[in-house]
Amino acid sequence: MKRPTAAILPAWILGAALVGVGPARADESLPPLAQACRVDTPRPGSIVSSCTGVLVGPRLVATAGHCVDGGAKSIEGVIQVGCGYQGQDGLYNLKMLATAEVDGVRLDYDPAGFRRDTALLRLRHPITEIPPIAVYRDHQTARRLLGIAGVAEGEVKLSPGVECRVTGFGKRPDGSGQRLLVSLYGPVNGQQASLGLETIVFSGSSGTQGEIMSGDSGGPLYCRPREDARWGLVALASTSGGRLSTWIPTYGASFSNVIGLARSDWKIESLESP
Repeated sequence: MKRPTAAILPAWILGAALVGVGPARADESLPPLAQACRVDTPRPGSIVSSCTGVLVGPRLVATAGHCVDGGAKSIEGVIQVGCGYQGQDGLYNLKMLATAEVDGVRLDYDPAGFRRDTALLRLRHPITEIPPIAVYRDHQTARRLLGIAGVAEGEVKLSPGVECRVTGFGKRPDGSGQRLLVSLYGPVNGQQASLGLETIVFSGSSGTQGEIMSGDSGGPLYCRPREDARWGLVALASTSGGRLSTWIPTYGASFSNVIGLARSDWKIESLESP
């Protein structure tokens, strides 16, 4: 399956008061999002492809559509989901707090583009150890609380003082390393990212130092308007060829389509709001 190759990398466009802030020292102690999950999907030829996802309901995990592009046929094999990163056991084995099998897939995916690239996975049993993340489903609320003016084509526009992170379970294209990514923007810390095996820094509006890796697709972009506020899911990463193609906003059409399908077919309750 071919994904569109886009040369667009994440460019965080900051408020005027913060433009020009240099990259700060990466903080290796930043925790990953508890609701971040790794999604392992079986492929033909005894191959398992891995993506990232995020727990949005006790039995619901959102991820990138191309990770389960076979839709319902994807669960003819056993899709395994693990949430709540607890560390690593060796180079590739991630220890997760909770695991579950997938028994349903709802998909909004267009292989000819990268604007429709969302999937919702229904778990065979609920994950009770981790509360689901709240989800920004309304653009006006996201704009009011976070100052987000747009999430598209690798660009996230924020108000000064808003903190955002992204967690992913990607690996280098040659398979030589598995790592955990946590990025942060804050008014004091500048922009930074912490990886298990190396460091990547988003350097303000000047572009990106480092790389997005295979397996980061479906990784959650989550934000909070201030330090004492709760995190809310804003978008999912869609990557291609080890690069970020776009963010899929949770208040956009693609995410809304899969939520609508799940409500109709699975009778799910509304997602929790920040």
